[in-house]
Amino acid sequence: MADLTTTYMGLSLENALIAASSSLTKTVEGVREFEEAGAAAVVLKSLFEEQVRIDMRESTEAIQESVHPEAIAYLRSDVAGRFGTIHY
Repeated sequence: MADLTTTYMGLSLENALIAASSSLTKTVEGVREFEEAGAAAVVLKSLFEEQVRIDMRESTEAIQESVHPEAIAYLRSDVAGRFGTIHY
């Protein structure tokens, strides 16, 4: 059988079949189906900094009245920017 290996963005892939970001790749099950179908890579939905900041602001506002000021300062730090959102 022919050697179909290739390199894409520094990654060594078994073949050149890459599943694009779509509604089909937004779940683990969908990604697994692409893997079973022979896809060598899957492009996931992008996570934008604005989404992270909005999610963090909403979370902070929701708990602001019941938390110590030090905890609010921690939540307002860039922790969300480093670790992403729950949805992602």
